[in-house]
Amino acid sequence: MKHTLPIILLAFLIAGCSSTPKLEDFTNNPNGMWDEGRRLSEKGEKLIMKGEETIEDSRIDANKGEALIQSGSDAITRARQEYTVEVSKIGGSANPKEVQFEAARLNAVGEKWEKAISNVEKGNDLLNKSRKKQAEGQEQIAEGRKLVERGSNFIRNSQRMRLDQPLLTLPAE
Repeated sequence: MKHTLPIILLAFLIAGCSSTPKLEDFTNNPNGMWDEGRRLSEKGEKLIMKGEETIEDSRIDANKGEALIQSGSDAITRARQEYTVEVSKIGGSANPKEVQFEAARLNAVGEKWEKAISNVEKGNDLLNKSRKKQAEGQEQIAEGRKLVERGSNFIRNSQRMRLDQPLLTLPAE
């Protein structure tokens, strides 16, 4: 029981400090409302810029991924053609050294093919990473816009309060 009361008080303190500001918090305080609006707008603008940077990074990743996929696909095509040429050449070996040479040539073609497949897989991974980054950036921009809108409303309401006009309601979160 001794520990319960401090924990409950701490929970209320944390919950009270972490809540978003409301119009009622600034009753008859237009300067505080103005400052809060400016703070929210600045925070929103920073979040929007961060979101735009995240989206730009996603575009770069998408371009790199597409380039890897294209080069990998081209390399797969070349390896397939090279394999066809090598297969048409083999079969006439008369001694073990020639057979070993033919096997080494086929292994080399197979390694090129596997590397090309690996590049396509890396490209696909980059594209998936790009999609995630783009979604994250869009979420950041949307949240930033909400903050800018709230800040703008606070600033407008501070002016309306100074002019004794009715206050605008804040959008729901």
